[in-house]
Amino acid sequence: MGSAQPVRRQRLGARLAFRTSDVDELRDGLFRGYGAELLDAKIEGPDQKFVSCHLAWKNITFVYCSCSAETRVRFPRITQVGQQYCLSGAGRAILDSQAFPVNAAETCVINPNEEVVLEFGPGMKQMLVRIDADALAKKRRALIGVDPDLPLQFTRTTHFDAPVDAPEAHALRRLIDFIVEQLTAAAPLPELVADELEQTFMTHFLLANQHDLRELIEQQSTRVGPWQVRMVEEYIDANWDKPMTLAMLSGITGASTRSLHEKFRQARGCSPMAFAKQIRLKRARELLLQPDPTTSVTSVSIACGFSNLGHFAKDYFKRFGERPSETLAQSCRRTG
Repeated sequence: MGSAQPVRRQRLGARLAFRTSDVDELRDGLFRGYGAELLDAKIEGPDQKFVSCHLAWKNITFVYCSCSAETRVRFPRITQVGQQYCLSGAGRAILDSQAFPVNAAETCVINPNEEVVLEFGPGMKQMLVRIDADALAKKRRALIGVDPDLPLQFTRTTHFDAPVDAPEAHALRRLIDFIVEQLTAAAPLPELVADELEQTFMTHFLLANQHDLRELIEQQSTRVGPWQVRMVEEYIDANWDKPMTLAMLSGITGASTRSLHEKFRQARGCSPMAFAKQIRLKRARELLLQPDPTTSVTSVSIACGFSNLGHFAKDYFKRFGERPSETLAQSCRRTG
């Protein structure tokens, strides 16, 4: 976890930082990749592997670590908000000389500008998430509807098995599981999908973790008028091929995200993002009905923001009663 902020840089696929069973290579990889210091590693043989890779989006960096042997690493102070998500095994985070367990059911938040020592138990695998603090504050402001003018400060511990943190904590874990899959994906997510998923992740992060304004985020509700619903429809229709989030729509209309979601559903029978999906399906059909020599179902799916080809085909069939490949084949026959 290095000191450089991952804001506004080009997103590529996941990058391997190191894969080794050698202590010196591990020490060098930790320092070069994350500015971290290896304090101890109980390596007893070449079969004990250490692997780390990272996936950088605009405002969030995901760092995957796998340690076969017991390991202690000191990471430098950073300006981002961090949190560990244990995928297997267990470990600890040492913050201000206090130890916090990290396992499948429990984790802790690393507030900005804190030095942290992470202790990995044998066989521990985890995802460490770093979120740009300014982007997270902006998301908090959009969810509340006003600027609270308070610094981001989170309570340390989050329990994924406790009812008080459900269902948002569970939703956050499901997102982590999905992102772990992206580390070994053949191709990175389309930028449109990654941008929306990043915004979704920050929303769940704010709702899953305890902080001073969590109750206000949950309870905040302002009136949304019909004109704001129409504005959202018009914006989605005109910008269907651009990154789009509920927070973005909230900023355009001046309403809180929760209120906008509820009012739009009442007025149109679906959420704003479900409406956006229907618009994108409509645009996908238009592209398939008017193909050029390079048109394929995959290219249309990606252009319209659908990262999963199977889900795209299923949604397309549900909407139009035929598979996208059938639409494309018929269009190609018609045009000769």
